[in-house]
Amino acid sequence: MSDAKAKGTPFREAIDYFRDKVRLPTRHWTDVYEEAHARAFVVAGAVKDDLLADFQRSIARASEEGRTLEDFRKDFDSIVQRHGWSYNGSRGWRSKTIYHTNMRQAHMAGRWQQAQRLKKTRPYLRYVALQGGDRRPEHQALHGTVRPVDDPFWDVYMPQNGWGCKCSVQSLSDADLKRYGLSVSPPPQIQYEKRTINTPGGPREVTVPHGVDPGFAYNPGKAAWGRQLSEKAMADYKASGAWKKWTRLTPGDYASAGRGLVPMDKPLARLGEKAKGVAGVRAALEKALGGKEKVFTLADDSALLLNAEAMAAHLPVERSPFIPLLPEVLTSPHEIWVSFERHEVTGRIALRKRLIKVVALGEENKLLLLVANASRGLFEGWTFIPIRRLQEANRHRIGMLLWGRE
Repeated sequence: MSDAKAKGTPFREAIDYFRDKVRLPTRHWTDVYEEAHARAFVVAGAVKDDLLADFQRSIARASEEGRTLEDFRKDFDSIVQRHGWSYNGSRGWRSKTIYHTNMRQAHMAGRWQQAQRLKKTRPYLRYVALQGGDRRPEHQALHGTVRPVDDPFWDVYMPQNGWGCKCSVQSLSDADLKRYGLSVSPPPQIQYEKRTINTPGGPREVTVPHGVDPGFAYNPGKAAWGRQLSEKAMADYKASGAWKKWTRLTPGDYASAGRGLVPMDKPLARLGEKAKGVAGVRAALEKALGGKEKVFTLADDSALLLNAEAMAAHLPVERSPFIPLLPEVLTSPHEIWVSFERHEVTGRIALRKRLIKVVALGEENKLLLLVANASRGLFEGWTFIPIRRLQEANRHRIGMLLWGRE
């Protein structure tokens, strides 16, 4: 997407895609790979959340207001100076890479969502590559490829397909094919090849489709919003227990934190009373939340919504005594970990946060591990586990440490 196109009408799907990203500190571009980029906002080498937040706000403003690269560069200079950020590469190259990569990926994710919404009447996508000049010959060879919207071809060749790639897609109906003299292309034979990338841990070999740069072999829209399931497929999915089948993509565990859990807080009061039925659980939740619904601001400045009625329908009565401790783990955790996970059935990528805290209960000072999970700003669940020593909490410290109490 050129700077001129950025001046057009705000692209709501692209804006929503970008706004939905979670800031994730990284030291190297390989720290977050392929589909994970659809859910995280990263700037390689930016490890401070306030620095990332400024960059995210600037890119979001560019998407919403149609600001150009030169507009963004003014923000870039200000942000770099304010935070004293030392980055790799020249000012021109680095600012251009941050601006274009984020803007174009958001644009293509938005195009994918539009294509899904319109596929009953416009069931095809056509690959459009810029021709001539010093354009990539591999991308020019894909120009004009027409395949159904849900064809596996778009899982790996939905643009962008590399650094600085300006390819796009065109949505087509059957009438469009006749009007332009086009036809559906034969199923492409995707050729894969080995490529070597440099990482902080040394060279790493990855497999990518021919013509696609490492790190770009995914569909940003599908990774962000997932596949659409029919009612029958959803029913089969629930019956199979497939909702449990998540594979963690983010490497790392407690050892990557470089430290143990911080000392516990002062002992807490005893647990609450066991509730009577769903109504009693809901009442206990409303008391803990201070109302029927509450948005908590977490330690990393992100928001998390909890709804007492929705939670009460799924919370066993036996767990109700732990309800008073719920705000404790949300508002005052010891650590927040993040992990990307891929569902084995739907292929959807989820970025989950795990909040961890160890408390002591009552006069006995018995240790209790509090663990809460959240995704996309929504509370997913929590557990409370009696432990004998702090080290037992390590198996729950997985993924990447996003925030830790000093």
